[in-house]
Amino acid sequence: MIKMAMDTLDIQARDSTSDMIKIVKFHFAKNAREMRKVTEEVLDVLSKWDYHYDKDSIGASIMAAWDHSLVTHMHSKRIKGQRARRTIGFAIMTENFLYKEIQDWATSKSRVYEDYCEFESGRPDFADKSCQSFLAFTLEEAIRDLQFRMGRSPTRWRYDRLTKVTYAHAPFSGIPLLKKIYGKVDSIAGSKHTLRMSFFMHHNEKNGPYNAFAGSVMRMIVDVANDDYIQIAMDVGVS
Repeated sequence: MIKMAMDTLDIQARDSTSDMIKIVKFHFAKNAREMRKVTEEVLDVLSKWDYHYDKDSIGASIMAAWDHSLVTHMHSKRIKGQRARRTIGFAIMTENFLYKEIQDWATSKSRVYEDYCEFESGRPDFADKSCQSFLAFTLEEAIRDLQFRMGRSPTRWRYDRLTKVTYAHAPFSGIPLLKKIYGKVDSIAGSKHTLRMSFFMHHNEKNGPYNAFAGSVMRMIVDVANDDYIQIAMDVGVS
């Protein structure tokens, strides 16, 4: 039961990753374009990923950045403000809609065009402006972001290098002279779709789009048939 409470399996990633890989390959095949070597490496990592958002996972870092890129560029033709797009994309209704659409794109044998997929890239390899092209473009942008943050090679990328969490203390973390003492910063496993939750917002300009601001700090498991049995798992930090 403790293992279940600490589970980092992302069901959405499990259900969508293979479709997303298929769509990206469809885009490059349809446009007769060769993938960059790093794109091939990234797709290979994702195809072998176990869909767990563990600290040492390369796949988790790629999918977190890809998800961020998707909500950054979705609706970019209609909504000019990047922060507004990220805020809309953060909503669970928008997210559910997008990943349902991805399932449909994966089964299509021709290009799909929707207004929310329209984007400006300035690159000839994404000129057809299809939804499949949109997905491939957002992956390229995610790769660029990861390379900027953690280096050019995917072998250097790790989820715990991408996302951090601050264990804040009330009220001392809000006091300038004390916040460095009462604010432990650490790496964290999990995503907003895992039982072991780590929750970060794409439009969080203050702390960055990958830094968790909420999560399951304490998990308690009680055996209702045995009043004397209780197991507690708690993150390290001040509270």
